[in-house]
Amino acid sequence: MHRVLEPAGWVGLCVWPSIEHSPFQYEIGKALRRYGRNMAAEKMEAPFDFGDANELSTLMSEAGFIEIDIWAAVETISNPPPEVSVPALLAGTPIGSLFSKLSDRSRNALIEDVSQALEPYTTKDGLTVPQAAHIALARKGQDVARN
Repeated sequence: MHRVLEPAGWVGLCVWPSIEHSPFQYEIGKALRRYGRNMAAEKMEAPFDFGDANELSTLMSEAGFIEIDIWAAVETISNPPPEVSVPALLAGTPIGSLFSKLSDRSRNALIEDVSQALEPYTTKDGLTVPQAAHIALARKGQDVARN
C-alpha cells in the first residue's frame, strides 16, 4: 500500500479484532468445531487474526506510515434469520463448498446450533448482531530504502 500511494497520501484500513467480538462468525466457528470441521473453523476465524491495534500500529509504522490513528468501532449488522444468513455467509467464504457438501441433516443441525447460540440477537426480522472493527488512518511517510 505504501508503495502505490502518492507522496503524503492517506490510507484507511479496517481490520477485525478477535472473533469473539463478532458473535455471528464466532458462533459459526464454534458450531463447525462441534461438527469436527476444525480446518473449516480455522478458515472461518482467519480474518479475525489481525485485530490487535498495537500490532497494527507497529506494522504500519514499520511500513513507513506516519500520523497513524487507530480506533475501535462497533456496528450493528442486521441479517436475515440464520437459516438464510448462515448458508449465505458461508457460501461467500473459502469453506462454502465444504458447507454445501454436508448432508442436509448436518447442515440443518449446524444452522440450528448457530440459531440457538444467537438467540439473544434474534429479532422479528432475523438477527441483529454487533460487528467490531479497528479503523486505521495513516499518511505515507517519506519513502525509505528497503532491503
